[in-house]
Amino acid sequence: MMSETYLNTVAGRPERTALDWEQKVIDAVVAALDDSLLDVRLDPVLPHFLIEPARIIDIAETLREVGDGVGFPILLDLTAVDYSEHPDDHPERFAIVWHFLDREHGRRVRVKGYVADGQTVPTLSATHPAANWAEREVWDLMGIAFEGHPNMTRIVMPLDYEGHPQRKDFPIEGPERAKNVRGELQGNKHLTSWKELHDL
Repeated sequence: MMSETYLNTVAGRPERTALDWEQKVIDAVVAALDDSLLDVRLDPVLPHFLIEPARIIDIAETLREVGDGVGFPILLDLTAVDYSEHPDDHPERFAIVWHFLDREHGRRVRVKGYVADGQTVPTLSATHPAANWAEREVWDLMGIAFEGHPNMTRIVMPLDYEGHPQRKDFPIEGPERAKNVRGELQGNKHLTSWKELHDL
């Protein structure tokens, strides 16, 4: 059993004791994930779990119904972070961050997992439909694929776009093809719609 006093993820904030509902969540996650739970922290308003990304389905199912009126069945959001400019502070280049919601009480929990470049992460789209488009967005903009996703294709950028534009090493002027398109547009007065631009 973990201690009931936890470090705060916000720098400069003191340790704090878990609220009753937070402790129930922590106990349930500790029991379910065991060695795959790497860390537990408490932000000012929510618990924060650091896990092995391969176990995201297990923790999502655990959070769905913790018990005693506590449960987080809704995937509120997921995103990714590129830590390539701070390699000494993180074990892998990327992190995936999931937020789960208890709509009845307005409570949230955060789950985070570090991911290497080229590593895949299990999809939550089968059990949490909200993951479908969010996972596609992470793939599109960061290049992190979700294994088992029913349609792992771009959702923001054109289907034939080169690269993943939210990566820290992505050229600010865009890929080579984008530079060529801009050059063609300067002397072409006949392009009048986004469709014509996309078809270049």
